[in-house]
Amino acid sequence: MYHCLVLLVLWHFMYFLLPLKARERAELLWQEEAQLREQEQQRLREMELLHQELEALLEAERQAKHDEEIVRSMQAKYSNLVYS
Repeated sequence: MYHCLVLLVLWHFMYFLLPLKARERAELLWQEEAQLREQEQQRLREMELLHQELEALLEAERQAKHDEEIVRSMQAKYSNLVYS
């Protein structure tokens, strides 16, 4: 009788509790992966914002260099007019 009870408990454990534990582990893994995906998406959004900021800074630098070239050109023309 005792052996039958032990076998019944083992059978119950193997067929009902182990799959439940496996399902719980799978759900935990899915949640962890979902959190990792969200963190990765957040990092990607941050990197995209940084990229946009860098592009804006680069464009400002290009415009500043262009403006400097215009000023130098005008200074050279003015110098040529004054000293001619």
